[in-house]
Amino acid sequence: MNSFRVSKNKIITFFTIIIVFFITLVVSNRGEYVDNDYLAYEIMFDDYKSTNVEPMYKIISMIVHSMNFDFTLLLFIFCFFSILLKIYALILAKKDRIVEGEGFIYFLLFYFFCFFALWDLTQIRASLSISFLMISFFVINLYKSIVFKILALVSHYSISFVLIFDFIYYITRRNIFLHILISICFCFFLYFLIGFTPYAVYDVTSYSEKFNPISFKNIFLIITFFLIYFTYKENWSNGILVRKLSALSISLLIMYYIFGLKYPSVAIRVSDLSLFFGLLSLTFVRVNSILILYKYIVLIILSIYFTYSFYFSGSSIIRLDQWGLK
Repeated sequence: MNSFRVSKNKIITFFTIIIVFFITLVVSNRGEYVDNDYLAYEIMFDDYKSTNVEPMYKIISMIVHSMNFDFTLLLFIFCFFSILLKIYALILAKKDRIVEGEGFIYFLLFYFFCFFALWDLTQIRASLSISFLMISFFVINLYKSIVFKILALVSHYSISFVLIFDFIYYITRRNIFLHILISICFCFFLYFLIGFTPYAVYDVTSYSEKFNPISFKNIFLIITFFLIYFTYKENWSNGILVRKLSALSISLLIMYYIFGLKYPSVAIRVSDLSLFFGLLSLTFVRVNSILILYKYIVLIILSIYFTYSFYFSGSSIIRLDQWGLK
């Protein structure tokens, strides 16, 4: 009978896949009017050969077309692997004892409350890109890490900003002052360069997004950065990772401020990345009781705010009435 015994980890893995499968099944069959990006993605799927979109989207579209399936399968693939790969990244971190069970649960809570609707129901390319990037942080092999970073880049080009800030942090040998200085210089360089690229169409005259420099989200990110920098020691077991994620978050926030007035559409997407890495840095926080208390207070506030903002506000990005849930 002992030969039929199944390990606890295998049981958890099995049920995790089943739960993610059913979540994805619901998400991929949501219908075209539930979110703003559905129709745009469907058009890109139908015309993937000539659409100007990242290679990963083109490849998956080509595979789905070759199998004679419709757009629903593409949505399923993006959502299923986006969620599952993020969980896998946390499993890798847990194996290396970088994160504990409490941090694992914290990540799931903040992700599903603050990012699931934004990324897995709307900005699906960004979600998959983040999943690959997270894995690249936790694989031990350097070449595998590079491969996953490349996969992240070809899934969504905006991740290039994160990769550049990550490289700056590396070459400055984790000197946060030098890192911020070079990041500011890079952002100004990019600000002037973007006017000569196709991304110039994202300026304030073409898009209606509003630049809000003094938002609760931005204040939270600034406070989080200083709390981590002054209270979370680099020589702690996962201190290097926590401080690195916080540095990425503040660099992206700097980019948000520099780009905000002229390119608010770009800035807002960068701001979303900044928030993600700010919360991700808190995911790995342990030992420090002040930061642990702080991160759960923030989680409660942000969860309430984003749940209302995404689903119930006048400008909600998910129309529950179109889903038959309101």
